[in-house]
Amino acid sequence: MEEVFATVEQLKKRYNVSSSDEKRATQLLSDASDVIRSEIPPHRLTDDKRILEVMACAMVQRALAASTTLGDGLSGVSQATQATGPFSQSWTFTNPTGDLYLSRAEKRRLSKSSGQTGFHIDLAGE
Repeated sequence: MEEVFATVEQLKKRYNVSSSDEKRATQLLSDASDVIRSEIPPHRLTDDKRILEVMACAMVQRALAASTTLGDGLSGVSQATQATGPFSQSWTFTNPTGDLYLSRAEKRRLSKSSGQTGFHIDLAGE
């Protein structure tokens, strides 16, 4: 079995996790670890355990927050508007389905290098 990058206890230190969500959070942390491994090639994945922990927790927090926010029947809705007379409110949800994903900034933090490389092309044709 692959290493899980964070535990529920570590997640709880960073974010509010209800006792009813602990079992789900345990599974999501395992899934988040798998997503990290599949998104970042093994030779580029950082060895820093703390960064791995922080990123896994952030991914799970987003998924749990989406289920809390959208638990009232709005699951899958990416935008909503409510209007009464001349007043209206609009919402755009960042993660309406509660997916586990890595942002570009998180991918950069998880990589050993920036991914930028330099090269030289000899145009003189020696």
